[in-house]
Order: sequence, then structure tokens, then C-alpha cells
Amino acid sequence: MCDAKYRFTYVDIGTPGRFSDGGTFGQSSLNAAMESGQLNIPSPTNLPGTSQPLPFVMVGDEAVPLKPWLMRPFPGRVVDSHGKKIYNYRLSRARRTIENAFGIMTSRWRCLRDNTLVMSPDNAKRVILATCVLHNVMRKQNINPYSPPGFADSIAPGGEIVEGIWRRETPVHNSRQTNRSYSQDAADIRNHFKSYFTGLGAVEWQDAHVRSTQ
Repeated sequence: MCDAKYRFTYVDIGTPGRFSDGGTFGQSSLNAAMESGQLNIPSPTNLPGTSQPLPFVMVGDEAVPLKPWLMRPFPGRVVDSHGKKIYNYRLSRARRTIENAFGIMTSRWRCLRDNTLVMSPDNAKRVILATCVLHNVMRKQNINPYSPPGFADSIAPGGEIVEGIWRRETPVHNSRQTNRSYSQDAADIRNHFKSYFTGLGAVEWQDAHVRSTQ
């Protein structure tokens, strides 16, 4: 998990590769802490211009479960309305932040470019954790040679995504595993966000973008 400045705020390292992404997340300390209310998450607040309070949420892909505090896309088989397409588009844009965090780090630390680290599992965990920490230090100090302007994705005036330089060097794997288990509360929250993104929270370029990808 990362913040808006591509700095990691939570990492979980060492789960065997045979485990699904959803299973890995379900066993993480982050999931346990969120489920038990141990983290100091702000109380729900009204979306701008509305009287509808909604919780602060994390953003994930198809591999994670839908929860009141974790939003994921509508699966392809039920994306049967313009509103759902807009929601998925906006969620996808938000998820680019974590893609860029991984992309910047793997582009700058060459030991992460290979599929296999030739070392013991314990040492591999230490190396990956060290690169996450060093990445955060470099991002916090805003050292241009590490991630100069244009290295990460940016947004053009018309809303188009300008892909960052790191993408030419280090493609990031996107999981396609799905998790379909969710509560009615989680579904209601996702629908509220969907309605907001097509109403007061709309951005001027989203309709054209969704139409162009159909």
C-alpha cells in the first residue's frame, strides 16, 4: 500500500508464490488490523457537495475482496451500465499510484528486475524490505535523479494519461484473479461512489474516455 506520493505505507513480504493474491491479502496483518478496527482511520465524512457520509477506503484490483473499507472494480460480467464503467475508470486511475510506486522502485533497483533473487528466502525478504525503505527515503527527499519529472505517470490538460518513463523499462504485472465475496454494506458503499463519480464528482473528460474504450 502507498500514499499519493508513491511512498509505501505498508508492505507484506514472503508469502509463497503459490498463494493467490486474495489469499495473501486475507492473511496479512493489514487485513486483520482493518477488520478489528485497530488502525486510526478517520471517521466517515461527506463527499464534497453532498450530505452523504462515506468511509475512507483503500483501492484495490480484482484480486482483493470488496469490503466497506476496500473498494475494487465491478467485474467485467456485470459492467452493464455507464455508471459502472465510469466507476471502474476512476478506480483504475487511482490504482495507477501503486503501479507507479512499484514501477519507480523496480526501475531504480536492478536486483528487483529479475524474476528470481539468487539468495535464501530470508535474505530475499531483507533485500526487498530494504529497497522499499530506501525507495521511501529517496521519495521523501525528492531527489530528482531518482524519480525526475516525467518518470511517473502524469495527467495532460485534457485528462489523458501520459505514461511515465519507468513503464518503458519495467512493466508491472497486473493480477487477474478475482474475489467475489462481499457484504451488502460494501456493495452499497461502492454504489454510492459510483453515483458520485457520475454526478457531483464527475470530471470533464471521463465520458469521452469511457466511450473511446468501448
